[in-house]
Amino acid sequence: MKLWINAFNIQKAYRKCYEDSKILTFSHRINGWSNPEYQLSENFTIELKTNFGYGSSSYFYIKIRYKNIDITPISEWVNYEIARFSEIVRYTKSFAYKSFNNIFKGRRKFKSRIENKYWQDAMDFAMIACNCSRRNETEFIEKYVIEECEKMVDGLVHIMNSEKFSFIGEKDKRYEVDKKGSQLIEFRGEKVSGAIDFISKIIEYNQIAEIQNFITRIEDINKEIKPILEAEIIMIRTQLASLSQELQLLKPEYEKVKSKNAEFENSINKLRIEMEKNKVLQYNNVDAEKLMEQFIQLNPDYDEFQIEYNKINDEYSKLKQKIEIRNQLKANINHFIFKITNYFSK
Repeated sequence: MKLWINAFNIQKAYRKCYEDSKILTFSHRINGWSNPEYQLSENFTIELKTNFGYGSSSYFYIKIRYKNIDITPISEWVNYEIARFSEIVRYTKSFAYKSFNNIFKGRRKFKSRIENKYWQDAMDFAMIACNCSRRNETEFIEKYVIEECEKMVDGLVHIMNSEKFSFIGEKDKRYEVDKKGSQLIEFRGEKVSGAIDFISKIIEYNQIAEIQNFITRIEDINKEIKPILEAEIIMIRTQLASLSQELQLLKPEYEKVKSKNAEFENSINKLRIEMEKNKVLQYNNVDAEKLMEQFIQLNPDYDEFQIEYNKINDEYSKLKQKIEIRNQLKANINHFIFKITNYFSK
């Protein structure tokens, strides 16, 4: 009953807020997707995009729309080690506490946590941005459009000329990352070619600011990196040929010990059944140590074989993993090359 009363009261509060023309916007606790829009001035609108109550899938965004143009934080493309174009263009600012989750493919990953107090941050952000747009349009465009473009393009230049990077992480504090070799080339290719996706977004800003210079700089950086990516593909192909040859040379020996290991495992299983029939082992609670002691007595060469098997199996698995990693790397870099080629062929 208490939960029902609370739900009724909060819905009643929402209705009062909607009906009061003096209230421009307000917070809410609506579970699931919600994206109410509020017109704060003639040219300034905000959209509160929320998805509360869904754990790691939850989000809390605010999107500014100025003169019908969505303002998005394109600089996040270079400020975050892992960023997605489809996410960035959804908002102007995200309100969530980031905490370290794990490391995936050499990159730190974070999970988001949303708290009620972030509503105050969101309202303050909207108020400051709206007042800035009303007070001085030039100042607003400089801060929310020009600076964003400059930060992204300058970030791309830094990515092209550095091996050490600083990214925004937990509690918006920065962490340092060193990237070397193919990992560095892949990262550069991802960020530089990915910036092409933002060109269509930047072109929209032409209605309120002169931004052709930024488009030209993004294009120039992509022209610069394309031959680097193509050279990397040639090197990866050479590495793959060498690794594949090593794998083929090892394969007969690997298949031999693999087959012998399977025979041993089959023998262990037969011995287990026999010992269960003779009541030496319990059917539902097999003493593995006793089973293996008996098996090794019958097969004294088993321990020595296991050392050989583990060594060969480990070597074979590592070679396969190296080949898989380089094949994925080749596919990723080819994708970056295709994106650049496709853009300039239009």
